[in-house]
Amino acid sequence: LAIGTPILWWFGVAALIVGLFYWLSRRDWRFGLPIVGVLLGWLPWFRYDVRPIFYYYAVAFVPFTVIAVTLVLGKMLGPANASERRRVFGVLTAGLVVVLVAANFIYFYPILTDGLLTNRQWNNRMWLTHWI
Repeated sequence: LAIGTPILWWFGVAALIVGLFYWLSRRDWRFGLPIVGVLLGWLPWFRYDVRPIFYYYAVAFVPFTVIAVTLVLGKMLGPANASERRRVFGVLTAGLVVVLVAANFIYFYPILTDGLLTNRQWNNRMWLTHWI
């Protein structure tokens, strides 16, 4: 199941918001691609707001979300001529995001691959219990 992980989605939403800032205020056209890609896939669904919309439709947003995350991680790294302290902080922060997404993937791997889980293991992975 190619739906991504919660941490990827949450960081992706933040990256799209940051990307919107860079695209509009700094006129960085690279951030326009993921923003427009997500909007073109998402906005048509507002016309059908009375119908159920299933989560697997969001698979089309994953590539654009990953592009936004990648661009923001690149900004976190800082420019090549930045101070060593700035670059180390950027590498550690970007590395932490990547490690968190990878760990979150490993944690949700049984769900993403239709693996066997006990009821307790399943419930532990249901973070937003009011949606169940």
